[in-house]
Amino acid sequence: MSALALAFDFTGLTEFDFPARTDLPPEARIYIMNEPSGRTIVTGVSPEFAMTRMDDYQHPECDVYAEDPRSSEWIKAMLAARKPDLFPRCQTVAYGTASVGYALGIMSAQKRFPRPSCVYIDGDQQPHDGCTILPGEDAPERVIFGGLLENNWKGLSQRIDRSFSEVADACANAMTYTDHREWVRLSADKLLLGGDILWHSMCAAWVAACLTEEQAETVLRPIADALSAA
Repeated sequence: MSALALAFDFTGLTEFDFPARTDLPPEARIYIMNEPSGRTIVTGVSPEFAMTRMDDYQHPECDVYAEDPRSSEWIKAMLAARKPDLFPRCQTVAYGTASVGYALGIMSAQKRFPRPSCVYIDGDQQPHDGCTILPGEDAPERVIFGGLLENNWKGLSQRIDRSFSEVADACANAMTYTDHREWVRLSADKLLLGGDILWHSMCAAWVAACLTEEQAETVLRPIADALSAA
């Protein structure tokens, strides 16, 4: 293994326990990154991030770090639609808390990653060195739902094989809940779909209906630059 991931609680966990221990609070998840310049300790990492850094399998050419699986799916939708040639050359990694993203951003700015890497933070986070902010100046769910609502849910019903009225009612009703993180689940339950399936379709529909050229350039240019410089 090229790196060592450790997560501690009172039971003394090892790196092999970490993927199963999603119950640990962020401050109990500690990852030690071995770099040519020394070691960097990062707290609050996700299990997905730790496992991606730990294994020895070959990966695509560029690591694309995002806060959570929903942000990762959104980036993949933009890549697939606007830069399909780059899509198979990238892998997305959910890193966990924003503080981890900031730490990774510093590493990216200082060119401390061993291979091409790009770091993204959600639009509701503060700008930070080495980080690219996702569109909308808000959480991904609010941006996607809000954008599709403004465009009358354009293209979504066809992607999930539901009637327009079912989609419009389910998604609009979900948006009345205060916690935006529940919107996907609430909508998916009404539409009798898996949450991941609905989110994937919503991201693709948003990209087709809402993504501007300027937003696409801002999000995807770092990936293109990183790969061309490799």
